[in-house]
Amino acid sequence: MVFWPGAFTATGRRRVAELFPEVLAVEEDDAERFGLNGLNVISDGRHVVLPAAAQRTALLLAAHGFEPVPVTDELAKGGGGPKCRVLELGDATPLSAAA
Repeated sequence: MVFWPGAFTATGRRRVAELFPEVLAVEEDDAERFGLNGLNVISDGRHVVLPAAAQRTALLLAAHGFEPVPVTDELAKGGGGPKCRVLELGDATPLSAAA
């Protein structure tokens, strides 16, 4: 999980740290530039797809053993971030069988 500590109160930061001991704090410039909505990422647990312009966050992730996969900033023109553009295909159960 990544977050920007400046968006939380001291109590909130402590709670985030309790719930997510390995949380990574992004720099203010990336948080402001991408609103952390635009910085939402896709990860398989090792690779992290993120906006190419989020270079500081990519360095942070790499320093913690992740492999950043930067994607073109053209995606940002549509609003949101990489995760917003994903259609997750989960269980293949037909809708009629799930009802």
